Amino acid sequence: MRRRLFFALLAVIPIIMLLFSFSQAAPAKDKIRVGWVTSLSGVNAPGVMDTSGNVYKMWVEEVNAKGGLMIKEYGKRLPLDVTMYDDKSDVGTMTKLLEKAIVEDKVDMIFSPWDTAFLFAAAPIANKYKMVLMGGSGGAL
Repeated sequence: MRRRLFFALLAVIPIIMLLFSFSQAAPAKDKIRVGWVTSLSGVNAPGVMDTSGNVYKMWVEEVNAKGGLMIKEYGKRLPLDVTMYDDKSDVGTMTKLLEKAIVEDKVDMIFSPWDTAFLFAAAPIANKYKMVLMGGSGGAL
């Protein structure tokens, strides 16, 4: 049940948030830029690939196989383009690269990093820039 809910959220939340993020004055886009800063190396890397890493990749592949996300304002589907960085399982590196993805790479949304501490560090950055932070790779009691 949790898994089905997780996949449902993966499909619905970003679409809704992306629709709200486009202003009418903005020039038309040709793709949706997704930023992802995660542990591709270091102690967290095995956990990433066993959980969220494969889920995020699968979602992007499935959306792009259908031609992308349908954006009503543009009257067409836009493919997802992922900008990915390796945080090397280091929170400080993750926060710097996450801000780089938002400010310099101009991503439209971001996948959450893996690990509760990383998620807690990423959330204020996403809030600061009013970015969609999608995922559930961490938690708290």
